[in-house]
Amino acid sequence: MRFAYVAALFLIATGTGVFLACSSSDDTTNNASSSGGSSSGKSSSGSSGASSGNNVADSGGFYYSPDGCVIHCTAHKEAGKAASSARSDKPGAVAWASPDQAIKADTTGITDNAHMASVTLNEGEESEYLEVSNFDFSEVTNDKETWGISVELTRHSIDAGVADSTIEVTFTGGLVDGGVPNSKVLDGVWPREIVGVHHYGQAIDTWGVWLDPIDVRPTAFGARVAAKRIDGVTGPVTAQIDALKVAVCYCNADKK
Repeated sequence: MRFAYVAALFLIATGTGVFLACSSSDDTTNNASSSGGSSSGKSSSGSSGASSGNNVADSGGFYYSPDGCVIHCTAHKEAGKAASSARSDKPGAVAWASPDQAIKADTTGITDNAHMASVTLNEGEESEYLEVSNFDFSEVTNDKETWGISVELTRHSIDAGVADSTIEVTFTGGLVDGGVPNSKVLDGVWPREIVGVHHYGQAIDTWGVWLDPIDVRPTAFGARVAAKRIDGVTGPVTAQIDALKVAVCYCNADKK
C-alpha cells in the first residue's frame, strides 16, 4: 500500500500556478503533488489544504508522483444527485433549500436563493450536509493508481456571517480497505461576493484513507459540505453554494 504524507501541493501543468485549498484555477490535467508513496491501484494521504512542496516539472511540462508515474486528473464533474442530509453530530442542523441548485454553475450572475442552494442560520445554528453523489468516474479503472480527490465549489454569504463547519468525501457502504475519511475546513468567513472557486483536497490527497479505483466508481461516492454561523454577528445569516463538483486524480498502469 502507498503511505502518503500530511501536506501536498497541487501544481498546475503550466508551471505557473498553484492549486491550493482556495484557488480560482480549473485546470486539473496532468497535475501532481509533493507527497505520496507507491503501490498498485490504491493510496492513502492526508492534507488540510494550503501547504507547500517542491515539485519541478520536466521539459514536457508534466508532473510526477514520488514513484515516478504521471499524475492525471479527471475534470471536476457535476453530480447526478444533490440532497440535504441529516448530521448525527448536529441533530438540530438546518436543512438546505433547493439543494439541486448546487449541481450546475449559476450562469445568471444573480446570487440569490433561486439560483444557488442556500440555508439561513440563526445564532448557534449549523447546516445539515449539502451532499452530492451519482458521479461518473468510469474512466478510473481498476488498473489505475488512485492518488487524490479534489472537491470544488463556489460559496457565498450574503451577510458575511458564515464559515465552514466541515467538508467531507463520502463512500456510503464503506471503502474496500475500510477507514473513515478526514474532514477539511478553510479558515475565515465566506465571501460576500463570489470571487472565485474554492478547492478542498489536492492531486495527492485521499483524505486520510486507503483509496482504490473501485471506491470512486459507485454512485454512492460523493462529497458533502456543512456551514456554520460565526459568533459576533447580528441577526440571521444565509449561506449559498453553487457548482459543487468532484475530481479524481490517478496514475495509469504504464505510469505514463
